[in-house]
Amino acid sequence: MNDVLKSWIPKNSEVLDLGCGDGSLLASLKDNLDISGYGVDISEKNIELSLGKGLNVIEPVSYTHLTLPTNREV
Repeated sequence: MNDVLKSWIPKNSEVLDLGCGDGSLLASLKDNLDISGYGVDISEKNIELSLGKGLNVIEPVSYTHLTLPTNREV
């Protein structure tokens, strides 16, 4: 694990890893610093890989289909 990250994150911290990918960083933090936390990713494949490592992972809900009102509609 990167020494810079070790110096920034205290042991037993709670971590939110946005864009966690396959969960490698979160797994390393869990193993080396005994953190607890969640990963967030939009890729179903990455979520599956992270879950396979025993990590807590959240798949964000997409709101791209919603239309926001313009100033004229408010």
